[in-house]
Amino acid sequence: MDAVDLPGKPERRSISPGPLTIGVAAAHPGKNRHPGRLRTLAEGTPCAAAAQMPQTRIVVCGDRESDIVDLYDRATVAPENVRFLIRSQHDRILNSGKKLSEHLSAQPVGGILEVKVPRRQNTSARTARLELRWAEVQVVPPRTGCKNSWGALTLFVLEAKEIQPPPGVEPIHWVLLTDWKINDFKTACRLVRWYGLRWGIECWHQVLKDGCGVETRQMKSAQALARSLALDIMVAWRILLLCRLGKSHPNLPASVLYSPEELAILVIYEKNPSERFQPAPLLGIRNGATR
Repeated sequence: MDAVDLPGKPERRSISPGPLTIGVAAAHPGKNRHPGRLRTLAEGTPCAAAAQMPQTRIVVCGDRESDIVDLYDRATVAPENVRFLIRSQHDRILNSGKKLSEHLSAQPVGGILEVKVPRRQNTSARTARLELRWAEVQVVPPRTGCKNSWGALTLFVLEAKEIQPPPGVEPIHWVLLTDWKINDFKTACRLVRWYGLRWGIECWHQVLKDGCGVETRQMKSAQALARSLALDIMVAWRILLLCRLGKSHPNLPASVLYSPEELAILVIYEKNPSERFQPAPLLGIRNGATR
């Protein structure tokens, strides 16, 4: 089994390559988000989970804000079954003296990957064709502070660049950094698809904001706010799980995830007193997610 742990925000959510939401792995509320990212591979939840599940590969997936050299350095002492997959933000200098982008553009195209891009706002759904390039690189840490004595870090860089996008559509262009060895086209495709799962954390935060109203919470203390947020995090995870199950298995009975008491409350919420309560056939997973 592969699990993908997402550190793009102070909270981290785990998903399977399905993708169905496994659950919320950890939450670290705070203003400074970089320390939380560094804890991810140092002594955080992925490492603790890796020790308990040695047969499970855990991929820590982060957006461009996670492109931090300290994180790559700490990954060298992480458990063997923990890997990172980060979208590059900085055009870093390599041991050869070249910039990362310059070295990557000189690599041959390893293959073409076709991916289905869902509809978003005013953009129609489409099938995108991505050129994949990859290479092993030696990244030189910035020469500041304690990093002056650091040696080059061995990483793999992977570029996914859309070719011939529709007119007026912003093309997909990802440059990913990882410590997962890329030696063939199949592995490159797998990593691109894994990074595509990262969007799920944005959907989860949207549920937190719109569904749970976390931005409107008014509490007298930070402790009370943290307790409220802990409940909201679990509620948002469950709502997202229900929505995705409703799309993939629309005929799944609601009794799979709801207790009889919860189903009774949902029926009352329907405001239809003439309707008699019958747990499984009356309400589906899709209906419960919208209540």
